[in-house]
Amino acid sequence: MPEKVINARAPTRISFAGGGTDVESYFKEHGGCVINFAIDVHAYSNVIKLQKQLSDNPNLLKLIIEDFGASGIKLFSRSEFPPKSGIGGSATFSVSAIGAINKLLGKNLSPRDIANKAYEIERIKLGIKGGWQDQLAAAYGGFNFMEFSADKIKVNPVKISRSTVLDLEKCMVLGYLMPRDTAHNIHAKQEYAIKKNEADVLNALHKTKEMGYEMKDYLVSGNIEAAGKLLADAWDEKKKSHPGASNEFIDRVYDVAIKSGAYGGKVSGAGGGGYMFFICQTNKEHIVAEALTKTGAKTVPFKFTTNGLEVWET
Repeated sequence: MPEKVINARAPTRISFAGGGTDVESYFKEHGGCVINFAIDVHAYSNVIKLQKQLSDNPNLLKLIIEDFGASGIKLFSRSEFPPKSGIGGSATFSVSAIGAINKLLGKNLSPRDIANKAYEIERIKLGIKGGWQDQLAAAYGGFNFMEFSADKIKVNPVKISRSTVLDLEKCMVLGYLMPRDTAHNIHAKQEYAIKKNEADVLNALHKTKEMGYEMKDYLVSGNIEAAGKLLADAWDEKKKSHPGASNEFIDRVYDVAIKSGAYGGKVSGAGGGGYMFFICQTNKEHIVAEALTKTGAKTVPFKFTTNGLEVWET
C-alpha cells in the first residue's frame, strides 16, 4: 500500500519579449532580460512513496528522483499541451515533479531553489540547451520581468492593472501550429554564433533585450497597441537570432494573421513550430482566430495565471 500521494502542477508561459537573452552564453557577457506571463496550461505530477525500489520511471523523471537521493518513488506526469510546443513544457514537467518530491520527502525548497534544481538537471546534467526563463516562470507564475547578469538573476513581479490583463486576454489569440524541431538544435546554433561573435546574431539579441524593457513599459502603462506592434518587431529580431525560428508555413500563418487584424505576433520559445500568439486590434481577435483555423493552425483558449507551482496531498 502506498504511504502517501503528493500532487503538483506548474504553469507554462508566454514570453512577450527578451527571449534568447536568458541564455548564459549571452547574458554573462552582455546581460539579458525577459518579460513573460504564466498561462493556465499546466503540467501535472503525482508521486507515491512505495516500499520497494522501482526502475520504470522515464529518464528525466528518474534523474530528478536520483538527484534527491531518494528511492522507492513512483512518479507520474502528464500535460495539457503537446510535446515540443515552445511554451516551456519540459521545464514545467521538471518543476512540478521536483515540487511534488520536495513535499513528499519533507524538504523545504523555495520556488527559486526548485527552479535552480530544474535548470541544473535539464541544462547541465542532461545537456539540453536553453535559457533560464522557463524554470523560473513555472516555479513563480504570474507576470514577471526577469533580469540576467553574470553575478545574479532577478525575478521582478510586474504590476499590470486588472483591466489591462482582461484586455490582453480578450485581444490575444494563441494558436498551435505543428510539432517543432527540438529547441536544443536551435539553441545550440545560437550559442555557437554567440561564441563566434557573429555580428548579425549578437545585434539581434541586443535589440531583443532592449525590446524587453520597452515591452514592460507598454504593458505597465496599458498601451496594448504599442505592445502588439513591438511584438512584430520582436518576431523580426527572433528570426535574425535563431536560424530555424520560422519556415514557410509559419510565415504564411503570420501573414494571414496580420492581414486579418493582428498588430503583431511571434512563435513562443525558440521557434520552428509549437505555439504562436498574436495581439490583435480591438474586436478583430475572432476574425484572426477564424483565419488561423483556415490555415490549419489550431486556436487554443487560455488565461493568464498568477499561480506558480502548486502542491497538495491526496
